[in-house]
Amino acid sequence: MARKAIELATILIDRNETANESPLTNVNFETDFESSLIISDLLLSRKILSQSTDQYSVVTFGSTGISTVRDFGTVDFKALEELKEIKPGVEYDTSFVTAIQQALTGFDQFTRDALKKKIAGRTILLLSNLKSADEKDLTNKNSLKLASMLSKEHVDLIIGSPDILLEDKSSAAFQFIQTLASQASVQWLSFSECYTRFEDFNPRQTQPRGQPFELELGPEVKVKVQMYVKNTNLKQQWKYDICDSRGKQFTKHFHFKTNPDVKVSAAELDNMPDEMIKDGTLIKSMQGRVIEKRNLIKGYRYGKDYIPVTDLDREDFVPKPETKQLKLIQFSPKENILPQYLMKEARYFLPYPETEASQKILMEMANDLIAKKLVMLCRYAYSAAAHPKVACLLPKISKTGVPVFIHYILPFGDECRNFEFPQLEDNVELLSDYQQDAMDDFVDNMMLKSTDFKLKILPEPKFMHECELLKHKALNPNVPLPGTVDLKKSIRHLSRPEAETEQVVDSIMNLADAFPLQIDPNTKSTHFIGRTLGQQLPMEILEQVKKQE
Repeated sequence: MARKAIELATILIDRNETANESPLTNVNFETDFESSLIISDLLLSRKILSQSTDQYSVVTFGSTGISTVRDFGTVDFKALEELKEIKPGVEYDTSFVTAIQQALTGFDQFTRDALKKKIAGRTILLLSNLKSADEKDLTNKNSLKLASMLSKEHVDLIIGSPDILLEDKSSAAFQFIQTLASQASVQWLSFSECYTRFEDFNPRQTQPRGQPFELELGPEVKVKVQMYVKNTNLKQQWKYDICDSRGKQFTKHFHFKTNPDVKVSAAELDNMPDEMIKDGTLIKSMQGRVIEKRNLIKGYRYGKDYIPVTDLDREDFVPKPETKQLKLIQFSPKENILPQYLMKEARYFLPYPETEASQKILMEMANDLIAKKLVMLCRYAYSAAAHPKVACLLPKISKTGVPVFIHYILPFGDECRNFEFPQLEDNVELLSDYQQDAMDDFVDNMMLKSTDFKLKILPEPKFMHECELLKHKALNPNVPLPGTVDLKKSIRHLSRPEAETEQVVDSIMNLADAFPLQIDPNTKSTHFIGRTLGQQLPMEILEQVKKQE
């Protein structure tokens, strides 16, 4: 069996005197050193909860030089306890450039010591405000030299720094990293981006499995396709080791004892009463399955084909048709499918891999529909028990050149017809320019942007809460678990950025000023405003009642 490749990663934490600053951009106004520890804790927690086999090491650089907190090895909860023991430095001593070079030396040493291990990749995560370096270290020559070392060892460099450094493009550190990124594999993230990337933990994705379908294009024209659906509601199963109070692990051994088999012939089985079989006297019946008369089909074989004798046998022999359905109804212009129709989850129909005709037909259809700006309306039913629904198939060609039809269930019934209604008489007053601008501003701020679609997998709050409880119990075994759940913390990744939220609030306030709410005097409820039960009704209502009588 081939050995599984592992990843090597080194976390470099800056503990110089300059790391004790607290920029306003940091979360909860922590210092840069505290933010680095929190990000390291989040990253290592992800590896622990996912039971990763990757090798991680933690290295600090600062007033006492470069020190290894944890050497290469699989991550456990002891690594999180070791992070809490790291203290900030009191003076400036070590540059981050020297720390990166030392991390490269650690990769070489580990590779020589573990020759039998298969290395898939190497990564360095540098958490620093990039102020622990003199201008003589941040030269263009040193940047090209460091980039050559990273490229030679095939090492990816990820830099996490305060947000304010990404905006200061005139600094020497910014120019140094820009030159380094142009020659090597470098990714520069802010601390806020590191929080977003590492704080949410998702279960490991499973391999997608396609469901076979037949796309009915005509009475006798069917194309084999495969439907793919995104995996949702994956239930994580934790594995625990049984230990005593001293930490000694227990193991379970199961011993099974079976009774000897009793062989019964067919003649003895026929003469045996039913009571003996029901009481368990018969331990083991004769080999094979019992065939009833209704399961028999009279016929004969002709080569590999089976030919029934009678019409009744032929009806029983005919295989049942497939209960799934994906039938073409009509083609429709793409502009008829409004965005608010696409509220259901998306399914993806791809060509059947073992059928060459399926790939050619779907490729031609996708190209023609895209060129003519058309979509397909289909009648969709997943099984015989499912109610048929109307769905649309949006054509698309993937980056790898595979035809894909994105499937959405439309909010309509089984019938889709083109109805024409006369235009209603409009008695509403025309909007003023101020009201029209308020409406446009509100719609623009509420529209989804390209940044809203970057997060492909939203972590499940329940799963995140289980991970937090497991981590809390491992680090604090004698402390009881918290009984309440912080819902705001669980769904923090679903909230919009503060700047966008403020714009939306301003647009809502302008909309409220442009369209003031007033009580309609013609409604029935207005006659009871300010009254209590038992009071006499207004005279107008009494007169109407008398007229009706």
